[in-house]
Amino acid sequence: MFDPTTFTFPSGQKITLTNMGANLHNFSVEGQNIDHDIKAGQTEVESLDLPLGTYTFFCKYHRAAFRMQGTITVSG
Repeated sequence: MFDPTTFTFPSGQKITLTNMGANLHNFSVEGQNIDHDIKAGQTEVESLDLPLGTYTFFCKYHRAAFRMQGTITVSG
């Protein structure tokens, strides 16, 4: 599960992704070229350079089975 499942940030913001689970997870953004795997117990810092708008993010491995998805709003 993602925590939080909704967040807002300015364009170009760096975010920290931590996989606190025991399995490989992923952070992808629908319709964008963002697709990052995060191994169990690992933390990654990623820059999200997205245009203003609202986007769905998800784990490509667990989206359907566990509803691992959320919403990003990029503000000005």
